[in-house]
Order: sequence, then structure tokens, then C-alpha cells
Amino acid sequence: MKRVIFFLFLMGIFFQVTSQNWVGYRSPRSAGMAHSGMMENNIWSAFSNPAGLAQIKTTIVGAGVNNRFLMKEFSNKALAISSEVPGGVMAVAGSYFGDASYSEQRYNLAFAKQLNRNFWTGISLDYCRLTQGGGYGSAGAFTFSAGLLTRLNDQIFFGAYAFNPLKMKAGGQVQAVIPTWMRLGLAYIFSQELKLETELEKANNQTATLSLGAEYIIRQNIFFRVGVNTLPGSWSFGVGLRLARLRFDMATEIHPTLGLCPNAGILYELKTNE
Repeated sequence: MKRVIFFLFLMGIFFQVTSQNWVGYRSPRSAGMAHSGMMENNIWSAFSNPAGLAQIKTTIVGAGVNNRFLMKEFSNKALAISSEVPGGVMAVAGSYFGDASYSEQRYNLAFAKQLNRNFWTGISLDYCRLTQGGGYGSAGAFTFSAGLLTRLNDQIFFGAYAFNPLKMKAGGQVQAVIPTWMRLGLAYIFSQELKLETELEKANNQTATLSLGAEYIIRQNIFFRVGVNTLPGSWSFGVGLRLARLRFDMATEIHPTLGLCPNAGILYELKTNE
């Protein structure tokens, strides 16, 4: 009983400070930059901003896992695949947060398209499901998200993303609120090696948080990342390695109260579509 009470207490803290419910999977690149990864362009954009998929020119599969506060109950696992299709790029992604006692799952089908040289847009159809063990019931609902990326000049990019704008609620044996959130971001490219990203995120049930991250690239295949955010005031750092068609990323977020949140993921290019 004490274990259950402690678990529920931590769940309350967790959701108050991170807005993680049904966020899907935030990539190791994003985690290494304090979750300021809305401007990235890889398969995890299916969760963070589908417009980023439009810049992918290869067929890619990926897997990732993170473990918040080194507790298995707070683990988040994800799989995704993306590929060019007629008219744009499509991705299928799924994430599973929690364990058999309590889990939140998000599955989506995303589509992105480049409209012109400086503008990309994307949309995803999402299914969110909550499952509770012990016969306490489950709930689920369909919703959608949409995003855009635009190049303001040779150095500055702007992005926007909205999840669940119609405020859909999960229904079934139980009722669950699916949050609505908005993200705005800027990326500034200092050089081919150095990029700075900042992002403002606001969920309807949370205080707004501002994230700032930087990525430094060595020889186009080694990546160093660092970031900080205002809520919960955590620091993060990460590394990435690209070897031919394989890419491996790791990151660790340091929560000021609850400790370490490691994250790791792998991407593999099945083939080029050119």
C-alpha cells in the first residue's frame, strides 16, 4: 500500500512539472537541449512538430526509450518509421509511457509537405489511450495536431505547433482529460557547426515554460548538446553519433528535485529515396 501511495504522489509531481501526459516521445536530441527540439527534422517530429518530417529524404526507422527519475514506472518507449510518399512525407509512430499498473499511449499517423523553398507544414491524426491495471478501466480518444516551420532568412527559422486544439477528452470505462498545448520556437544558425534553439511551451493545465538549447557539430558526425528550461528548472546535456546510415543519441536531464532522466534512441536509414 505504501508503494502505491508513493507512486501516486510522484505521479502528481510528475504531471504538475513536466506536462508529459500524451506528449508522445521526445527524442534524445530534444532531451539534450532541455526539450527545445520542436525545430528538429527527424522521425520524432511526428510527436513534436510534424512539419519537421517534410525535410526527410530517406526511409528511416527509429526506437527510443527514456526513464524519468530512474523509475521503471516512469519509462517511455517509442517506435517510428517515416518515408517519402507521393506529395510529401508520411510517418507512423507510437509511444508507451508507464507500466502494467498505469500507462498512457499515443499513436499517430503524420503527413508533412514542403510548400515552397522556405515553408513546411504537417498534420497528424493521434489516438491517445489511458490504461489502468487492477480492473480500474481504460479510456481513449482520437485527436489531431498540426505544425509549421518557416525560414525567415539564411540563419533564422520559426516554428509553431498545436496539439489537441479541439480539446478532445478520452472516454470509456473512465474519463481522462487530454491536454491542449501550444509550442512556439526559434532556431538561430550561427555556423555549420553551431545552432541555438529556444522554445516556449504552454499547456492549458500547466504554467508556460521556456527552454534554451545549443547543439555543436564536429565533422558532421559527432554532436554535443546542452540545454536549460524554466520549469522545472532542469539542466540537460547529450551526445550524438552518426555512422553511415546509423545514428545513435543519448541525453540526460537533471531535475532539480527528483534527479536524473536518461534518454537514448537509435535511427537507421533503410534506403535513400533519390
